[in-house]
Amino acid sequence: MVDLIGQAANVVRNLRYRQGAAVRELAARVVYSVRSTTTAAPVLEADWDVLVVLDACRADLFKTAVADGAHDTLPGATEVEARISPASATDEWLEQVFGEARDERLAELAYVTGNPFSSELDHDRFAAVEEVWRGAWDDDRGTIPPQPVTDRAIATWRTGTADRLVVHYMQPHFPSLAAPANDGVRLDDFGTRSLSVWDDLRFG
Repeated sequence: MVDLIGQAANVVRNLRYRQGAAVRELAARVVYSVRSTTTAAPVLEADWDVLVVLDACRADLFKTAVADGAHDTLPGATEVEARISPASATDEWLEQVFGEARDERLAELAYVTGNPFSSELDHDRFAAVEEVWRGAWDDDRGTIPPQPVTDRAIATWRTGTADRLVVHYMQPHFPSLAAPANDGVRLDDFGTRSLSVWDDLRFG
C-alpha cells in the first residue's frame, strides 16, 4: 500500500532544496511502491529485546566487515541475516515502524537515538525517548559519535523502565568518522538541506 501522506511530506521537505525535481521524485516513488513485490520485515513484531539500528548500513557490507572476526562483540558473517527495511529514509522508517505501531507496543519500548529526526515522534507514546543528539552532536564532525549513544543506551536499559530497547546510531551514515570528507552538517542546519547521497544521485 502506498503511503501517500508520507510521500507527500517528503516532497514538501525536498522542495526546500530540490524544487520541481521533488515532484518527479514523488511520482517515481509512487510507481515503485505500486510495482514493488517486496514485503518489509516486521520490526516491532519480531522477537528481540534490544534492536540496534545502524543508519544507512548495507547488509552486504556489514557482513563483509564482520567476516574477518576482528569484532568479537559482533555476530559472525554466517550469523548475519538480511531483512527488508520498511523504508529507505530515516523519517519514513520512523513513521513506518513507530507511527503505525499500536500504543501498547510503544508503551513497553525505550528509544535511544543519535538521529535528530526523532523530534518528529510523539514521545508520549513510548516508555522513554532519549534524544542523545541534543547534547552530544559534534558540529566539527558534522554528526554525533557513537559512544554517547552507547552510554545512554546502557544507562537506559539498566533503569528497567522498558521491556524493549531500540538504539539508533547515525553511523555508518555519512560523514564517515574514519575518513571525514567535510560532508557533515551542523545540528542547527539539520533538516534544511538534503542529507541523502541517494537524493543527490537522483536529483543531480
